[in-house]
Amino acid sequence: MKIRMIVIVGIGIIGLAACGSAKSSSAADTTTTHPAVAGHPPTTASAAPVTTPVTTPVTTPTLASPTTDPATTPTTAAATPGSVKTITLWCGSGIVYAEPSLSLWENGSGYNTIDAIKRTTAYIESAQQVQANPYAAYAVQLCGEVLSADGNRPPEDQSAWASAMSDFLQASAILHSAPGAPAVSTARPYLNSGTTELNAFLAAVGISQSI
Repeated sequence: MKIRMIVIVGIGIIGLAACGSAKSSSAADTTTTHPAVAGHPPTTASAAPVTTPVTTPVTTPTLASPTTDPATTPTTAAATPGSVKTITLWCGSGIVYAEPSLSLWENGSGYNTIDAIKRTTAYIESAQQVQANPYAAYAVQLCGEVLSADGNRPPEDQSAWASAMSDFLQASAILHSAPGAPAVSTARPYLNSGTTELNAFLAAVGISQSI
């Protein structure tokens, strides 16, 4: 009977030992798998988005500096169309403008200017007209007509036109500085040369010289 009890107690002890070993092995398993799961969350890759926005603003200011050059361009490009050209002679100044075509120029200021210059030069050579108006008055009148002619030059053959007006201007300056019969003799070559060049211009552009 004692022997049977001993055997039963021994079997119980062996069973407890086996059970303890089983528990220890299962605990060992959980400790080996846990660190793998615990090591998974710490991802330090989140630091990359922090550095990316920092580098982007650094390059942006350097690209903004060249925009100061075009900023000055609109101010100077706007002043050019808005500016008004003027011409100044000894008798005054006027605005420079231009007709888009020869026909518009001829039927507008061109005809009036040519007619006025021809009348004034004829009056200077007329003794009757000089008695009514002194040479100085015709000098100012002729200079004013040249001012109008230079302010609105024809769209064609401007060099011949400018040459004629230069002679008329020189004649007006002579009559203005030394009025009297001797001044007319000095101014006459310029009056004749201007008239010849004016008629040559009219023939070149096809305008009648009978204006």
